[in-house]
Amino acid sequence: MRKSVIKAVYERVQGIPMISSARIDSSLASTHLHASVVWSQSNLATFKKVNFTQEVIIDKESLKGVHKSKVVQSSAEDLVREKLDTRVVVRSGTEKDEQYIELWTPDNLKQIFNLKEIDVHGKIYCDDTFGGLDLSDDLKRVVYVAEKKLPKSFSYMYQGKLPENSTQGNQFTYRQ
Repeated sequence: MRKSVIKAVYERVQGIPMISSARIDSSLASTHLHASVVWSQSNLATFKKVNFTQEVIIDKESLKGVHKSKVVQSSAEDLVREKLDTRVVVRSGTEKDEQYIELWTPDNLKQIFNLKEIDVHGKIYCDDTFGGLDLSDDLKRVVYVAEKKLPKSFSYMYQGKLPENSTQGNQFTYRQ
């Protein structure tokens, strides 16, 4: 088998959420059960497990779901926008300039992008003044405001081949 096929299958399987715990409460109403389900899913961009909670109300007679809440994740989010049933979230990582864009459906984390790996621009603005985040009407594009990508700078002593769009000797130049 080709490595790309194996990688695609692995990523798809790791993207399937699994129930890590559940709590069922029957005391709320005589005809319904209330279930609080904690799901776990692998996040291949951060190499961590993502846990999220979903509330479900089930009819006692038919055992069918009457209502299912949207997915709620417990960690802090920098910027969130929702359109229809899709939610886009910008989160900061543990390193200085690390940011992730997450796309959530009502049931799970659909896709995640590590912006440091993509390396197209600087940090996304998440403040109230300049920050902006939105989904296109067809839900195929994410629109946001980010810093301009600055050329990488290397010292005069650098011996290797310089990458494209880089400068030599400007690594300590002050920029606003």
